[in-house]
Amino acid sequence: MTKGNLRQRLLLTPIILALGVSFAASGAQAISRYNSTSLTCASIKSKISSEGAVILRWQSPRNPGNTLFGRYVANDNYCDLNKVTETAYVPAADRRSCSVYLCKPPSLKNDLFERFRRF
Repeated sequence: MTKGNLRQRLLLTPIILALGVSFAASGAQAISRYNSTSLTCASIKSKISSEGAVILRWQSPRNPGNTLFGRYVANDNYCDLNKVTETAYVPAADRRSCSVYLCKPPSLKNDLFERFRRF
């Protein structure tokens, strides 16, 4: 092996390792997507509980041409550190509103309580 080949290998090794790590991390961020109106409320809650976080989508009741969607989580462990869970409601096949959790920034009113609730 020549000096040029060795130098080239030493320069490429960190780049290849970084690419490998980034591809591995991107696979871990895969998230399932479901149409909420084709699932029962119990099924929606079961999928969120088992997967931790899912994307739910449905047609807007006010403007059927628009699709609404959101990321819903099992608990605040699936939120960023600067966010907390808040109850939200999505339509389901068997109910007009099914209660789920989504991640939101803490409100000013409960800011201190919400930030330290995790500890």
